[in-house]
Parts: sequence; C-alpha cells; structure tokens
Amino acid sequence: MRYLDDQNKNDLTENQLKITKILRREGLLNGQDKSIRFIPLSGGVSSDIFLVTDGKSKVVLKQALEKLRVRDDWYADVTRNRFEHEYLRYVSKLDKTIVPEVLYFNDEMGFFVMEYLDDFRSWKSDLLNKKLSKKYARKAGEILGNIHRISWNDKELFQKFDTTKQFIQLRVDPYFYTAGKKNVEFLKLFEQEGKRLIQHRKCLVHGDYSPKNLLVKNDRMVIIDSEVAWYGDPTFDVCFLLNHLFLKAIYNDELAPDYMELASEFWDTYMETLGKEHLADIERYVGMLLLMLMIARVDGKSPVEYITDERKKQIIRTFVKTNLGEDFSKDPVQKISNIWTKTILEECRRG
Repeated sequence: MRYLDDQNKNDLTENQLKITKILRREGLLNGQDKSIRFIPLSGGVSSDIFLVTDGKSKVVLKQALEKLRVRDDWYADVTRNRFEHEYLRYVSKLDKTIVPEVLYFNDEMGFFVMEYLDDFRSWKSDLLNKKLSKKYARKAGEILGNIHRISWNDKELFQKFDTTKQFIQLRVDPYFYTAGKKNVEFLKLFEQEGKRLIQHRKCLVHGDYSPKNLLVKNDRMVIIDSEVAWYGDPTFDVCFLLNHLFLKAIYNDELAPDYMELASEFWDTYMETLGKEHLADIERYVGMLLLMLMIARVDGKSPVEYITDERKKQIIRTFVKTNLGEDFSKDPVQKISNIWTKTILEECRRG
C-alpha cells in the first residue's frame, strides 16, 4: 500500500475519534487526539483503509464500506469485514509469516486493526513496472496451493465461511452478470458459470487473490484484503491471479512471453503444492473461467485501471469471444497462454 494525499488528519471525524478512543484503550495508540493522524492508504475501493499513527506507533485500520468506490452502483454487506478477519486468523495458524498480524477486531463497528508492514510493496507495482520475478510467481502458487489443500473438505470452515451472498454481491453479479449483459451473445454462458461457481464449494477461497493484494519484500510474500473470503471454488482464486498476469501481458505487450512464463510458474507450483488428487476439480474449469474473467475486467463493474487503450480492450474482447467455445480441459494455462502471446504480438505490432 502507498499513502494517498496526506490531508490534515488532526481534524478527526466523529467515527475516527471513537476509534481513537478504543485503540488508546487497547494500548495500540498513545498521545492526545491532536497528535493522532489517519492517513488514507491506496487500495480502498471497498473499504476505508488508514495508516493510523500517534507519531511513534503505526497500525493499519480497515473498515468495510456499504457502497464501493466504483463508477457503477455497487453495494455489499459490510459483515464481510468479519470474514476477512476470520480468514487472516485461520491462515495465520497455518503460517503466520504470510498474513499481517491482526491486533484488534471490533465486530460492532465493523473494523479491525493490523500491523503496518513497513517497506513492503505490492507485487502489482513490480509487474506494472516490468520487474518480473519468477520467485514471486512460485511463492504465490505455493501459498495458494497450501491454503486450498489444507482447507479442502473442511466441514467446520464450510459452515464458518458460508458467505455465498457476499460472493454473489462482490464477484458473481459485478463480474459475470454485468459483463454478460454487455456481451449478450455469451450472457447464458456467464450466467451458467456464475451458478456453477456458487454450487462448487471445495475449500477456503480468498476471493481477491491478485498481485495488488500480495505484498512482497525480499523473500517474503504477505496476503492482504481477504474480505471476499468464501468456502467455495478454488478455481476462482487460481484464475483471478492468472487473469492479472494475462492482462499485464497486453499492458506491457513487448514483454508478453515473459508474463506468460510467470503464469506457468504460478500454475505449475500451485498444482504441485495442491496435489494430484484435487486437480480434476480445478483443471477442467480453468480455461472458461480465465477467459470470462479477462473480459469481466474490461466490461464488468470493476475494470482494471491500467488498460485504457480502447484498441487493447477490443483485442481482449475478440480474443475471449473467439476462444470461449474451445476445449481447454487439459493443460489449459499453457494452451491459452500460447494463443494469447501470439495474439498480443501480432495485434500490437500491427498497431
């Protein structure tokens, strides 16, 4: 995360004054109100995210928003803050180094406080700036594979993360149904995939597993922003991450083959970590879901902000529509990445 414009945070809102009082009581802040600052952090589309400091101590506060900060109207249940907290708690028991430490949780006010990870950066910033690390691609695959494998068929988690309502609000409706309505020839396919996702509940899913939400520093990678956490379809997490690598390949089109190498590294490590016994539940769905997410991040309610070139948007649409009916049930990532690389190199050179 990075700082946004630092406004004068000595003038605290009523909500911030309440939170300050609580954090002072919990021993997370010291000093008078006039010394406390709430500094907005980037990434706050669905939540208010602040670096809260008294000049010495630094913590990160996250509070879910009912209306998300996007162009279209998009509302979601704020109880997702509770499930984000529960996800971080669960994963910390598996490996406390891959999530930030949660310092305080307040269910009534819908916020939690976690450690501030100084000097960490998002993997997204590396990727956009053409810093392509296979090490981080493999790390992302290993982390996700372990979480999925360990939580597979866990009846307790199935009940605890029964958040299908939130998943529909935050993913199925704004991604699949919205994109389908803008590409009506495939609307039925999008609707069918949305229904399949809802019914295919196998393990604990992050729901927003993207380079933006993977912070890196040296050999460490940390997961954040798990508010879409759901006991559901593991294919969604896999394709969500792959999709961002595919889209960045057309953003920095001259490096398309290199981004596809990262996609292969991620996928191969994920498969190896997850184990062969679960792959059949994932591999056959990857192709269609990946293609749908590509067009969803152009025509859905949350388009990626870095693809602004209308010609590139049209290349994505055409690529998806051309390949949606193809059979990618075996070796989907390699097959699609080969076609995507060829498409990018041909179409972008033509421009």
